[in-house]
Amino acid sequence: MIITKENIACLLINPEKKFLLIQRAPKDDSLPGFWELPSGGIDEGENMETSVIREVKEESGIDISNEGLKLVDSESYSFTKENGDIKNVTETTYLVSLKNTPEVILSDEHVNYQWVSLLELEDVFEDKEDLIYKRVNRIFKQENL
Repeated sequence: MIITKENIACLLINPEKKFLLIQRAPKDDSLPGFWELPSGGIDEGENMETSVIREVKEESGIDISNEGLKLVDSESYSFTKENGDIKNVTETTYLVSLKNTPEVILSDEHVNYQWVSLLELEDVFEDKEDLIYKRVNRIFKQENL
């Protein structure tokens, strides 16, 4: 089966220019163990901004508001799920500059988190063609972070 989905993601950056990565649970049927930005689907009746605020809260426990959201990137990609389904995704990324480094409270969908600098991202992703690795580098360059 082919599934088409529109997602949002959020690059949360603290005052030290470190950003939040969260690791998907190993039991997840979509990209288990994968390091990602807080992200997810847009629920019925939501706009992108409402969705990103909800997903950040659900996945990390961090409260953000519309005021700090900046749309910075959009890309499309495809992958095959464990059950063989093909998922075509368009993901729009927002940037939020935080005033401090808040406590992270993970959802059941994730098992670990880390605040990493752009340089430390090299250690997280061995594959420099990884979408998250490339996206974060692209945003840092584009936004002069």
